[in-house]
Amino acid sequence: MKVVDIKPFSDPVVGKVLGRPLFRDAINSMGDIVVWTFTEILTDEGITGITPYRISPEMLALLKPAVVGEDPLNIQRIWDQMYWRCFNVGRKGLPIIAMSHIDIGLWDIIGKKLKTPVYKLLGGFRDRVPGYGSGGGISLSQEELVTEQMSYVAEGFKAVKMKLGRRDPREDIERVKAVRAAIGPDIDLMVDANNGWSVNNAMRMAKRLERFDVRWLEEPVVAEDYEGYAQVKASTEIPIAGGESEYTKYGFKELFHRDCIDVCQADVGKVGGITEYMKIAAMAEAYNLPMCPHGRGIVSAHCVAATPNGMIVEFFDANRYTNTTIRTFQEETGRRFMPHSIRPIKGWIDLPTVPGLGFDPDLEAVEAYRRKYGTITAEVARRTSRPVNHNLYLSL
Repeated sequence: MKVVDIKPFSDPVVGKVLGRPLFRDAINSMGDIVVWTFTEILTDEGITGITPYRISPEMLALLKPAVVGEDPLNIQRIWDQMYWRCFNVGRKGLPIIAMSHIDIGLWDIIGKKLKTPVYKLLGGFRDRVPGYGSGGGISLSQEELVTEQMSYVAEGFKAVKMKLGRRDPREDIERVKAVRAAIGPDIDLMVDANNGWSVNNAMRMAKRLERFDVRWLEEPVVAEDYEGYAQVKASTEIPIAGGESEYTKYGFKELFHRDCIDVCQADVGKVGGITEYMKIAAMAEAYNLPMCPHGRGIVSAHCVAATPNGMIVEFFDANRYTNTTIRTFQEETGRRFMPHSIRPIKGWIDLPTVPGLGFDPDLEAVEAYRRKYGTITAEVARRTSRPVNHNLYLSL
């Protein structure tokens, strides 16, 4: 079996979000456009790997020569070839993200070739994993925040996460206080500063947050400040989580060696794909650290299910936002577009039983959506705001 092409979905489905941006945290403001798309990796045996992300033409031009003509089962060799093509272009950022997405699609091919779900190929440690409800953007009012977090609890989630980073830190404390009071003492509450604080501010805030029994404090300082991470970790009883902004095993070596974190949040779509994620998970296990990957839905569920130190999966769901346009888009596209996708039930995720990752799109459902709503692709081409990849925010 050989890879013959890597091809983006030719006509992404686009939805417009009216009003305020979809989501804000301490350093990011998501745009008012959402996109549903994917990339195909084609083989000469008719097996197609699906990665549910867009890969830019520039990154495809860089990486395709390392993949086309190769047997997907030789995935470590392909990974190495892609990495060395990235080496002088960028060992963090877009090149590694692009190769991560290709690696994910290659694992989908391997699972289909061997007629096995990917999590079983990776180790098959468990068949179901817990999820936590993630959201709590700082753009939400306190009332909206509490309503969103409580909606996860009402569905059976035993853990929720909210963002910190308001201009006035007293507002952050009041918002945490309100959420903790609403969810009660038996639900885990995680908080996320998204790289937004200085070391001194992070240490002060951690002390103020301790009384709310916070399960973890995520990305308290900028990702490259390893010394700052270690200082914050040493200053508080709250476990420190991080790693979603780190790349490859080399970056995680620093986090582990310098005792920066208590919870490892490697993002499988950034670190170098599933191949590299599994190496990082093994490194974390040697340091007795749990793996709680950032986002990436069903891909992360496969990874958490495969490893002994896999702990929990992050679950985003923009259906909880009050904007009716995004709700309509999410509800209409949902699992109708990817029927093997999965969604937590009472906070638990049962892994898919289909071969591969479970991303195969229903193109008839896509065309039915187009006939009903049309597209605004031309408008998107004129926009300067960054589109949000819809697949990050819907069900797993």
